Amino acid sequence: MQSIKIIFLYIASGLVFHQLKSQTNMNYDESWKKIDILIGEKDLPRSALTEVEKIYDRARKDKNHAQQIKALVYMSRIVVATEEGGDTAIISKMESEIRSAQAPQKNILQSITAHLYWQYLQNNRWEYYGRTNTEPSGKKDIDTWTIDDFHHKISALFLASLENQKLLQRTRLENFEPLITKGNSRELRPTLYDLLAHRALDYFEDDEKDITKPAYAFTIEENAAFDPIANFVHHSFLTKDTASGLYKALRIYQDLLSFHREDKSPEALMDADLRRLRFVYRYAIMPEKDEVYRMALEHLVSQYGEQPVTAGARYLLAWFYYQKGEAYDEIKGNEELKYAFRKAKEIAEATVSLFPKTEGAQNCIGLLNTLLRKSLALQTEKVNLPGEPFRTLVEYKNLTSCYFRIVPVNNKLKEQLGNSYEAAYWNKIAGLKAVRVWQQQLPQTDDLREHSVEIKIDSLPVGEYLLLGSVHKDFGREDNLLAARYFFV
Repeated sequence: MQSIKIIFLYIASGLVFHQLKSQTNMNYDESWKKIDILIGEKDLPRSALTEVEKIYDRARKDKNHAQQIKALVYMSRIVVATEEGGDTAIISKMESEIRSAQAPQKNILQSITAHLYWQYLQNNRWEYYGRTNTEPSGKKDIDTWTIDDFHHKISALFLASLENQKLLQRTRLENFEPLITKGNSRELRPTLYDLLAHRALDYFEDDEKDITKPAYAFTIEENAAFDPIANFVHHSFLTKDTASGLYKALRIYQDLLSFHREDKSPEALMDADLRRLRFVYRYAIMPEKDEVYRMALEHLVSQYGEQPVTAGARYLLAWFYYQKGEAYDEIKGNEELKYAFRKAKEIAEATVSLFPKTEGAQNCIGLLNTLLRKSLALQTEKVNLPGEPFRTLVEYKNLTSCYFRIVPVNNKLKEQLGNSYEAAYWNKIAGLKAVRVWQQQLPQTDDLREHSVEIKIDSLPVGEYLLLGSVHKDFGREDNLLAARYFFV
């Protein structure tokens, strides 16, 4: 039942509940610790459910909305995981709670319930795909719903969770510490509105819901979607397809960015704006979207200068060039992309140097590890002629030289060596006596790409051999690359 706890944390990490002082002697913290032990350590979900129901009843009497909602979330996870039909039962209960709740608790419940419907559809989609919209909407029994019925409901709940916008935007998080799963993004989600808006975006940015589209379906084809914030928030995206998830997402981004435009600290604004640009870039269909996206990122870097808040934009810019580098094809001759990896490396290194403690810098470190990673592989004809030299193809990346050994082998020795997927295999072959050892210089490159070159192997007597390649002279396994090929003469 550990999964129940994990699922709860996933939901609750995006939500915050107001901590009110209890008028009773009930110690909520101790009660929750007991429940976590029943779920996570003792695997007693039904006993845990009994304790959760006690907290729910007490919180309701105390009018402690935070604990009440927390109990509902725990309750839903346990019931869904342990009871047949529990998912529909808990959805019905959450709907009932919404009807009697007031904002902002109502907004939280609407967001949670929307997610429950979404999760239910994902878990049971095979039952609903293929159903046609032949019956009028408004059917109460979700077993009779179609895919569109679900998405209409989920969309309506997520949008309703963002109503009372001014109240949500005034609802700060500082007083909610006891019920927050702590992370490193407090400044990125400073209000309840931010948390609920980003949860809604998780749904509206998912294109699955738009499987059935009208002939006039909304598409992102205006460069204005990439505009700087000052212009973007005032732009009117005209469409008859106002039910489109993409359209709703753009509208939420406009509201979210408008809210944070006057913030003294730019972290939440930049985080939302970068998410907006990534979203638009993913779905935009204009032919020049690559160039417009790159310019939008460069504008953010220029706008904020050498402030740490630009680290995320710099990483996205480095990643943009990395993806461009991945698209390079020497045969197609798109030479303008040949050195894109090098550009990505320059941006990533500068980001790490300027802002080493930022998340953007950590992402850049991961990208640099990919760009600078060395590789080595060998290809040799399986059978070669005695007394004649032959060729081996060396495929390499970020190397200037390679060490080689040729080792005579036989079937008995090969059986002793074992499987090449095991560490012991490489330890054994590194200790074998070689009949030939040499160092081979490789053509130097500066594009961070994989290259290949054919090298000459001098003639050998009749027999079976192992060609072993190594980055380091000692052929050890620590911090080294090894490659091996068997062949006959």
